Amino acid sequence: MGDAKEIYSEIGRLLSSMAPPEAAVMVFMGFQYVGHDQGGPHWIREDGSIGRFTRELRMPLNDVDGIKELMWELGTKEPFVSDEPFTHYKIELTHDMKFSIDFAHIPEEQSWPNVFMKPVGSLTEDEAKALFVPHDHWLIRKRLLEGEIGKDEFDAEITRLEGAFDTRRAAQ
Repeated sequence: MGDAKEIYSEIGRLLSSMAPPEAAVMVFMGFQYVGHDQGGPHWIREDGSIGRFTRELRMPLNDVDGIKELMWELGTKEPFVSDEPFTHYKIELTHDMKFSIDFAHIPEEQSWPNVFMKPVGSLTEDEAKALFVPHDHWLIRKRLLEGEIGKDEFDAEITRLEGAFDTRRAAQ
């Protein structure tokens, strides 16, 4: 694919193709780190309620994968190539084809599945709980974000937490 503008156009085409008739705005949120990524669509109806794919209305996985691949490619284009490239994104396409993308650089240690566009440590305790971030993992990320601990102490705490999880799992 060519430049960023061509990538935007293809992303818009893919989002438009998966939009159900009730969608006022299609939204695709995701993150990407070397070795793993996550992303997926939902939509906002005219009344402001959120729609999601279901068993009856199947998510077009090829289109989802296509958008994620295009976002990886976009990260290799100017002006996105930098020392601090985007890692999170939110794409919106309205029913009248207005397209927008927001980008964020969230360090990997502040990322968590289904948490998009903000560091885990910036969540409130209730937000973290609602997003299924274990309390200990949220708290250590909050302490890192607030500068109470450094990266080395964070890494040691994460290793301890993961070791405790592996020990519990082995005992089952």
